[in-house]
Amino acid sequence: MNEKKIAVLGVIAVVVAGLAFLQSRYNRTYKSPQITISPLIEGLDIDQVQTIVVTPKDAAEPIRLDRRDDAFVVSNKEDYPADMKKVNALISNCLDMRIASDAVITANPDNHAELGVTPETAKFRIEFLNGDQEPKVIVGLLISDSKMEGDRSVSHVRLASGNEVYRMTDIQYFSTRPMDYVDTQILKVDR
Repeated sequence: MNEKKIAVLGVIAVVVAGLAFLQSRYNRTYKSPQITISPLIEGLDIDQVQTIVVTPKDAAEPIRLDRRDDAFVVSNKEDYPADMKKVNALISNCLDMRIASDAVITANPDNHAELGVTPETAKFRIEFLNGDQEPKVIVGLLISDSKMEGDRSVSHVRLASGNEVYRMTDIQYFSTRPMDYVDTQILKVDR
């Protein structure tokens, strides 16, 4: 082959490569995934909550916070007044849990024990109950032990009323002793 034929073949190769590149760019129909983020607990009326029960895994007894007038008391500690900052933090941590539409791990109840979201295997079981004579669970949460995936802490969460298990990152820690919720301020003196 002479130099003229090699130059023509080189130009043809460049033109064909350019056309292939342009065709791949124009035919690409990529849709970004539509991920929605919504609260895990929706529509919880705090005024209807008369009792909060926090059951840590391997605890001797659950922590029971009962509403008395406008405040809560720690029933496990002879109805001693609860620290409202800690009770509000508990409620806020539960209500602030957000799930992404792509965060569902499974909806098969056979997988719940393995994921740690059954009443027996959950690290935390948190229940909000109404104040009827026969208290009923308004909302119940089952939260698994957290595990490290890369640089993030990952837990599994399930509403007790449903089968969907969600993958959650950076779950807040919940206090596991009744004394953690007791108001320890004995006297407040105004200056």
